[in-house]
Formats: sequence, structure tokens, C-alpha cells
Amino acid sequence: MKRSGWLMFGAAALAALLAGACGGSRESEGQDGEDHGQLSGPSATATPAATATPAPTPTPAAGGGTAITVSYNQDIKPIFDSSCRSCHSQLASYSGTMIVVRPGDPSSPLVVKTQPGGSMYSRLPADRATNAELIRRWVVENGAAQSR
Repeated sequence: MKRSGWLMFGAAALAALLAGACGGSRESEGQDGEDHGQLSGPSATATPAATATPAPTPTPAAGGGTAITVSYNQDIKPIFDSSCRSCHSQLASYSGTMIVVRPGDPSSPLVVKTQPGGSMYSRLPADRATNAELIRRWVVENGAAQSR
């Protein structure tokens, strides 16, 4: 398959994910009528659409280099393990999570769903605002880094 074919596949997979699996249908609503906006998508073996996005601008570090202040392994995975993984099993791994992440993009599906007003915000553990901000910083400011 040509390179442009893979990019089209990634874009089509993301469009399908956003249109059907992320709360567009009444089937994803719970008995309480709330949209639970499934973040399910293609298997982790598929090429994620995130590979076609440009690299984000790194966070400047005090010493003039760059620093990763929020990472999947240390900060985000514990949130997913406690509150998200029971319904969204793909969030148990970094590669699975990257299916719904566009590094550096504030409109990334994961960011939109977990921010105040998003369908998954009420499902975040403990201090929802803090956890939502951690997810946003991880995707947007730290380029969805796997570890520090």
C-alpha cells in the first residue's frame, strides 16, 4: 500500500471512531440516558492516525533543554487503570491509548472527552478538574510521551 493509502486509512479509522464509537449513537448511552461515549477503536496492531500528525512543541526546561512533566506510565495510566479501563480496555496500554490521541492537538478525542463538559469527565476519579488537566497537558504540552 502506498504511503498516502496508510494516511487515508488512519484518517478513515479516526473518522469512524469519532462518528460512531465516541458517543454519536444512542446505543452508547447508559440506562441513565447519559452518553458514555465509547473510546473503542481499531486494535492496537492497526496504524494509529496519530502517526500522521506533526510533532508537538516540547516544554522548555529550566536548563535550556526540554522536559517531559506528564507521561503516560507515571501519570496517566494510573487514572485510566482506576476509572477507565473497565469499559475501555485499550487504555490499559500505551499503544492502545494512542489510537484516540493526536499528540499536540487540543482537539484530540481523548482531550475533548475528558475535559469539563466532555462525556467522560464525570467518570474521572477524585479531583476531576486536576485529572482532566493532567490528560490535557499530557497530550497537548508533552506530546503524549510514554515516560519521562
